[in-house]
Amino acid sequence: VDMAGNAIFDDSAKSDKGWTQDYTLADLPNHGWVFNNTSVTAGGDVSLKGAGFTNSVVTITNGNLSIDNGGPAPLTGTTLTVDGGVNVHAGAGSIDLKNGNISAKGNITLKADAGSIAISGKNASVKANITSTEGGVNLVSMQAINITNANFLADKDISLNVASEVMGTLGIGNASFTSQSGDVDLFLDTKKINPIITTVDSQYGGLIFSGENSFEAKNINISALSSKDARGFSLLFESGAILNLKGETHINASNESNGTRSNEAGLGSRYRRTQINVSDGDLYITASALSGSAILSLAATGQWADAGFEFVLNNSNLYIDANSKFRNGITLGGYGGSTYANGLTFKGNGNVSVHGQGALGGIILSRLYTGELDGNVQLTGVGGSAAGIDASLNTVFQGGVSLSGSSADDVGVLLSFGPGIQEHNMNLNGSNVAGSSENGSAGILIKGKNISFTNGTLTGTATSGNGSGVVLTGGGNYTLDGASITGTAADGSGIAVNGTLTVNNGTVVKGLATGGGNGVTVSGDLVTDSGDGISITGTAFSGDGVKVDGDT
Repeated sequence: VDMAGNAIFDDSAKSDKGWTQDYTLADLPNHGWVFNNTSVTAGGDVSLKGAGFTNSVVTITNGNLSIDNGGPAPLTGTTLTVDGGVNVHAGAGSIDLKNGNISAKGNITLKADAGSIAISGKNASVKANITSTEGGVNLVSMQAINITNANFLADKDISLNVASEVMGTLGIGNASFTSQSGDVDLFLDTKKINPIITTVDSQYGGLIFSGENSFEAKNINISALSSKDARGFSLLFESGAILNLKGETHINASNESNGTRSNEAGLGSRYRRTQINVSDGDLYITASALSGSAILSLAATGQWADAGFEFVLNNSNLYIDANSKFRNGITLGGYGGSTYANGLTFKGNGNVSVHGQGALGGIILSRLYTGELDGNVQLTGVGGSAAGIDASLNTVFQGGVSLSGSSADDVGVLLSFGPGIQEHNMNLNGSNVAGSSENGSAGILIKGKNISFTNGTLTGTATSGNGSGVVLTGGGNYTLDGASITGTAADGSGIAVNGTLTVNNGTVVKGLATGGGNGVTVSGDLVTDSGDGISITGTAFSGDGVKVDGDT
């Protein structure tokens, strides 16, 4: 019904305040009336059934607003200003608040039993506003919630909840959520995942962040769960997404899909790098997957723009725990030479702890950068048939970094350099790299040419077979400057260098072979350019202590 700007209800001149009306039909309980271009002015409670408003203004003083519809509850282009609480219910349809606003003193509750909830502003500059000055905001849908270009502000808790027995999605784009005294909770639990077209193609995701989104609360909880029939990411960051977190934050992403798609991951990003800014609290990320990687980043073929994740800490700490039953814990590597900048970047002030474990590999990176971080970084990877930590192409870190990798059947820690865009040197700056392998070729395997190591420790162990403790290979030159390398093996070499080894300035090299291997094996020359206090010790039960094929 187009009201042409006329009021549908106004009790300003009446002593009896408030409005109660049922617009449903007995034979059509899910139908009702939608009023366009109208206004409501009430001085008491307003309780409506089977009613909707578009391009309208509803103002209530000294009362609450209740809209209880058996079908949808359209509120497109409508502004609700309520002195009490707001309760909108759609039984068999959706709640649409496109280009609308809600301002209330009490709690705001929107609930769609069999439909979706959509709240959006006109654009990134003109946003929808959902505000509760003394209460909280609660959105519940059994299908989907989509928030785009919107601001949420409440005194108490803000909660968005999607629990779907079929396909459920929770989309957040260019939105802010601020609770002044409570928590902010986003929760998705879905049996299947819908494809959502967000750029030029469709991507399967359950909870999807796009654009720049901000959260501020005492506690921020973001949870995305999907079951065995959900083909896609449980939580997906769209290309170039930015997430601002102010307050202690817990992110939980779990994918129980039993399919074979590569993107059946708990948490993921695609294309351009995701940036997560953390302040006024620590960030805890827990990701798990059954058939896919717990954390996965997709990069396009030929892509040179940075991919993966960048964390900027403002006096905050970061904790990541990723586990996959059948694949990798964390997969942020290159795809067919597509990118040299997919991985993890840490900046700001704070400490970082990352743990990845999988039946294949633990942590796979094509980039690790900590050059702008004031804090310590601990990466722990546990692999089965692949490496515990595989950091290849562009590993650049300095100061307070510790890598610890272990694998049952492969290398504990694999570091591969070149032909990427970074220099082939590793300035450990007091950092530690430790790798162990039960049945693989090496505890630590470093591949590349013209690689230097400065000030730090490498400790590698191969517990059985012909594997070596520490292997430097690639047929190039390797320089140790103030570094300490310790390797232990059985029938392999404690330390094996395939090329020329230069040791300078107090470098300590210790190799131990408990079986038939050599303590230290150098296939090229062993030389010293500068400094003193250099120590090379090789111990072998039946092989050579130190074996150098070239000049010394």
